Amino acid sequence: MKISIALLLFIVAIFTNGQVSAQTYPNKPVRVIVPFPPGGPTDNLARPVLQKLSESLGQQFIIDHRGGAGGNIGADAVAKAAPDGYTLLWTPTGTIAVNPSIYAKMPFDVSKDFIPVSLVAEVQGVLIVGSSVPATSVAQLVSMAKAKPGSVTFGSPGSGSIIHLLGEQFRSLAKIDITHIPYRGVGPAMTDLIGGQITMIFDSTASALAQSKGGKVRMLATGSPKRLLQAPDLPTMAEAGIEGFDSTSWHGVFAPAGTSREVVLKISSEIAKIVQSPEIADRLRISGAEPVGSTPEELGRAVQVATQRWGKIARDVGAKAD
Repeated sequence: MKISIALLLFIVAIFTNGQVSAQTYPNKPVRVIVPFPPGGPTDNLARPVLQKLSESLGQQFIIDHRGGAGGNIGADAVAKAAPDGYTLLWTPTGTIAVNPSIYAKMPFDVSKDFIPVSLVAEVQGVLIVGSSVPATSVAQLVSMAKAKPGSVTFGSPGSGSIIHLLGEQFRSLAKIDITHIPYRGVGPAMTDLIGGQITMIFDSTASALAQSKGGKVRMLATGSPKRLLQAPDLPTMAEAGIEGFDSTSWHGVFAPAGTSREVVLKISSEIAKIVQSPEIADRLRISGAEPVGSTPEELGRAVQVATQRWGKIARDVGAKAD
């Protein structure tokens, strides 16, 4: 059977398309969807990394904020985008690993609609209480909760959020009865914590450090497996007597399913270089994150672990999206 030159060239083009696209990628601006409003912790971490990615690859990586539904709206836009490397998703753990367990209906399938690109950074939660709360240690807080079951209240930005699940993890491991108070965002919860309307919350490292310096809150422990570089005197939850507690979550970059493997690897390798550079690593740590960088496979495994861990907590407590 004879094959025409035109058909032969078409076949060659199909099999070399990924290679060619990787060599020329990117040749136009790349849209990176952050599925939360501007000015928040996700935006603060993404901005310096993407600025450096723009410089290293010679095209703009532009943030497109698509907030709503716990990150589902923005993530869905990426899931349905053309798999050409010009639409990416930057998201924290919750959107990918928790939402499937707390939303009755998901607009996308994480395992089918996305390709992992790279872990960017890990983040930790810090247990803080309002300055008017008499407890100055985790042990004292646990004693308060046991003395009056249900009297200790913990805030979160919503049912099923990572912050909510951290509170539930604390409740379970400490064997105490504490009351969850969901809010619509971290801001209102923090306002009530400072005002004395709730007892405690798990806050991001950067926010907890800033609030405690102002004397508005008191840090009791970090959920990190090891002490924080920014607060070396702050004990871990394990050191404070809560064995097995781990607040580790992450931020990662994903692409639509079908995106060229070569393009994915090109982005992944650049992100790994950027986040480990002294300048960006320092900026991430100031923002309360620990730089990571990874292969796509490592992010894929991190998704599996997080889905099992956080999803189990969400199902155990019956958490549902507000």
